[in-house]
Amino acid sequence: MESPIPALEIVAHRGASFDAPENTLAAVALAWQQQSDAVEIDVRVTKDQKIVAMHDADTQRTCDGSLVVADTTYAEIQKLDACNGKGKKYAGERVPLLAEILATIPPSGQLFVEVKCGDEIINPLVDQLTQHADRQSQVVLIGFNSPLLAKIKIELPRVAALLCAALPDKKSTIWGRRDIENLVTTAKQMNFDGVDLDARAMISRDAVDRLRDEKLRCYFWTVDEPVRARDLARCGVDGVTTNRPGWLKSELERDSPMGDGKSP
Repeated sequence: MESPIPALEIVAHRGASFDAPENTLAAVALAWQQQSDAVEIDVRVTKDQKIVAMHDADTQRTCDGSLVVADTTYAEIQKLDACNGKGKKYAGERVPLLAEILATIPPSGQLFVEVKCGDEIINPLVDQLTQHADRQSQVVLIGFNSPLLAKIKIELPRVAALLCAALPDKKSTIWGRRDIENLVTTAKQMNFDGVDLDARAMISRDAVDRLRDEKLRCYFWTVDEPVRARDLARCGVDGVTTNRPGWLKSELERDSPMGDGKSP
C-alpha cells in the first residue's frame, strides 16, 4: 500500500478558470468556494494607472472587444464583457481591479499576483499594497522578470516573491542540478522567497530538498492531472497551480490519511 500523499497547497490558476471566466471576480469567488488555498491572477496597468486582472497585453482573447490595456483607460475596459465564452451564467462579467480581488481574500487564503507588464507597474502596485498593508502577508508576487520583481521586493519587503521559470529546452523532462543551482543563486541574490516552476518538467526529491536547505518555497504550474500532482507532492513541493482547483483537491483527498478513500 502506498503511503499517504503529503499535504499540497492548491492554487487556482486565474481563479477557477476551467469553470468560470479567467481573472474575473466570478472565477476568484468560485475558487474560494472550492476551498482553494490560494488564487493566482495576472495583472497589468491601464493608461490611467489602474491595476487590472488581465493576462494578455490586449483584451481580444478574453473579452468581447480588442483593446490594448496599456493604451486604454479603466473606464473603457469596464465596458467590455469578460464572459469569455463560459455561458450565459457569466454574461456581463467585467475585468476587475486588483483592489476588488484583494478584498475577497479569506483569512487563511493567499493571492498570487503575477506581474505581466514592465516597470510601469512598480509605483501603482507599491501604492496599492501600501494602502492594503493588512493584506501584504497574504500576497505572493510572482513573475519571470527577475529585475522587476526584485525592484518591487525592495519596496515591499513584507510581500513574498517567487521567481517563475521554465526550462529553455521544452523537450527537457526534469529540472536538473544545474538548473536548480542557478535558481538558488538568483533567488538568494535578489532576496526572493522561492520559485514557481513549469510542470512540464519533473523535479527530484533531492532538488526540492536543495531549495528547502536555502529556505526557498517551491510551487509548480500548471497541473491539472492528479498523477502529476501526487508525484510532485511526494517530492515535497509546497503547492501546484491548477485550472481545476475543486476537482483536483477532491482527487487528492482520496489519498488523504483521513479515512477510507472517500473525500471528507
